[in-house]
Amino acid sequence: MFIYSKKAIWISMVFFFFFMIYAQGENKIIKNIFDQEYASTLIHLIQKAKVSIYAVHLSFSIEEGICHEIMQEMVAAAKRGVKITMLLEGKKRGLREKNARTEKKFQESGIKVVLNQSRRVAHAKIFVVDSEWVLAGSTNLTNSSIQKNHEANLLIQSPAIAQSMEKYAQELVNNSDREISIESETDSQIKAITDTKFFLHALDMIQNAKQEICITTYLMDYSPDYPDSSLYRLFMGLIDAHKRGVKIRIFLEQSTFLFNDHIHEKNLESAQFLKSQGIVSTLFDKEDQITHSKIILVDKKKALLGSTNWYSFDLDFGHQVNFVIENDAIVHGLAEYFDELYKTGVIVK
Repeated sequence: MFIYSKKAIWISMVFFFFFMIYAQGENKIIKNIFDQEYASTLIHLIQKAKVSIYAVHLSFSIEEGICHEIMQEMVAAAKRGVKITMLLEGKKRGLREKNARTEKKFQESGIKVVLNQSRRVAHAKIFVVDSEWVLAGSTNLTNSSIQKNHEANLLIQSPAIAQSMEKYAQELVNNSDREISIESETDSQIKAITDTKFFLHALDMIQNAKQEICITTYLMDYSPDYPDSSLYRLFMGLIDAHKRGVKIRIFLEQSTFLFNDHIHEKNLESAQFLKSQGIVSTLFDKEDQITHSKIILVDKKKALLGSTNWYSFDLDFGHQVNFVIENDAIVHGLAEYFDELYKTGVIVK
């Protein structure tokens, strides 16, 4: 388990700063952001913001810890004239109260916060800075997610992708009670997709896999009751891939935490179903670890990374941001990350 410390955060920021200096120029900055790298990356982006920040997140706890520091940096950015607009989930039980406190604090500082009241949950986790930088993936703005969890995000410097994601955030702020499916231009063999676009790309990747499919996700919720659903079709796609000889490895969250014990139950049921179909290489993380990353890797050539779980509501009704990635260096980094996770996995019966 990773342990958060201020020293580690600021050391990471120093290395990130030098990386930025080195990479600026003709080359664009594109970087996998794993686990505890998220805090230093986000803080640096906020500190360097000059014009605007758009953010969409499920939750934001600001009372203490690293999230309090992020809040302070956002307030400081607003004071120096950066226009900040943020959408937070406002209806989901357990989140609306904490997000309402964040809304109040930010509005006192001139930051626009909108609480999503739609039945479509604001499950995306994205920051867009100065119409140029995008940081998005699986990390929630909670101390646990930032300090302890396994998380996977992507940082990309791309005006084309950033402007598409700004549009997405603006449309959510204006009316979140509808699907907003956006597919950005491809830049550096990466594009951003939103909402139900995830299913179409995930199914296509699975159906066209030739050698191996690797998946890590927080929630995998197989249900045989809805054979026409997007989720069922993804499971059937995995089974078909297995039948044609594609190797499949899956790494899932195992949890003894009271707030998400249902996650463990659903993941175990899904693993048992896949095993009954001959897919036997599903491993779980250790009980004291939370694995919240959401990645699909196919043939170590293409990846899908972002906020969407293998869960019907996420697939069909959640507001989500994911990346379709064919950039060799980024895919290679994701494959190494998955392999390291998978090495730590345990069998759960």
